[in-house]
Amino acid sequence: MEGVHLRRSVRRAPLGVAALLAALALCGALASSALAGSHFMGDDSVDSGEIRYEDVTTYDGARTNAISVWNALGSIDILPDDAGHICDLEIRDVNSSNFTWQGFWNTRVGADLLRMNTYRLDKVTPSSERSETIRKVMAHEFGHALGLGQHEDISWHYTSLMFHQTCNDCNHIQSPLAHDRTDYYTLWP
Repeated sequence: MEGVHLRRSVRRAPLGVAALLAALALCGALASSALAGSHFMGDDSVDSGEIRYEDVTTYDGARTNAISVWNALGSIDILPDDAGHICDLEIRDVNSSNFTWQGFWNTRVGADLLRMNTYRLDKVTPSSERSETIRKVMAHEFGHALGLGQHEDISWHYTSLMFHQTCNDCNHIQSPLAHDRTDYYTLWP
């Protein structure tokens, strides 16, 4: 009888451990999905408190502005890549009418990619808005590299760099505003 009882305990232990592991996994998934919401990507280009980048872009002024406004927040350093570091982010121009986006950030194995679509950006009208739009798009995409997500709600239209669309009357937003900074400090205290 003792042997039967012992066998039952042995059989139940893995089920108990499996149930515990499943519960912990669910808690972890719920916790990470809370951050991977509309304000957070759930992924970023940050490595050990910094983003090291390489670039081949015609939008140097926009890149310089974006790095300056995000570095001003202080938690994460965005720096050029050098021989002593591994590149975390590549900034590249593409020229394609096949893409509807003006800028796009995505993760990938190795360095993540921030792309600026010259086909769309160089056609922004009026031309007086072009420089502002390019600066806004670059700063917005760097926000994604830092882990910030799109703000889809129209109420964020004029109050967030991370609002998902550009528009002629909100392209003056070229740096993180109060809500963007709150999201940033939530991820990078």
